[in-house]
Amino acid sequence: IILKCLEGGGWEVLVQPGFFRALKYTLVICIVSGLISTFSALALARLIATLRLHDRLSWTAMVPEIVGMLTLLVPPITLGTGLFLLLRERFDLFTMGAVLVILVNALFTLAFSLRILASPVYQQMKRFAPLNHSLGIAGLNQWRYVLWPGIRTPACYALAVSTTLSAGDMGVIALFGTENLSTLPLLIYRLLGSYQFDQAAIVSLFLCFLCLLLFLGIERLSRLGTIPGHAVS
Repeated sequence: IILKCLEGGGWEVLVQPGFFRALKYTLVICIVSGLISTFSALALARLIATLRLHDRLSWTAMVPEIVGMLTLLVPPITLGTGLFLLLRERFDLFTMGAVLVILVNALFTLAFSLRILASPVYQQMKRFAPLNHSLGIAGLNQWRYVLWPGIRTPACYALAVSTTLSAGDMGVIALFGTENLSTLPLLIYRLLGSYQFDQAAIVSLFLCFLCLLLFLGIERLSRLGTIPGHAVS
């Protein structure tokens, strides 16, 4: 791809309206789906840790973990097809295509986020369980003062992974993509389909750099200062 770009042709694609539209939807879809995936994984990880700490039946903690991992067994295109068949008679799917793409991408990356967060959340809750009990720390205060300082780094890493995976996904957008709803992977596919290989190579290289910047930028959030109450950790 780099060698193809160095040949010097096709750079005009970067100033075309279709490219900016695809870039806009790519950023919106990947960031929102990454946030949904990470917050869902945090909730599941908290549930798993709570069950492991308070329930003598250790197998009960495996249930939400298995549920979170089930998305690895179903490809995104299959999830998207199922949603399409289920909702096509009730909604205009092409007007809410972006929402469906976001939801499916969030489900697809949930397993990766959960795998990253399950152990750190459990270790943090186990470490401070006596403190939480003695001081009566619960709810949002427990998240803010006890859990977050210890899981901030893995949470940002999970967000970076889920966001980057969503940015490069081509499965679901192929079902719901239209002339107005497009992403960079779909744009690459369309350029290849019309034999515009120079432009496809340039958009591909841009997507690589975009994913790299997203990953490094989001992961770096874990190094930016601390929140009030960090001393509790």
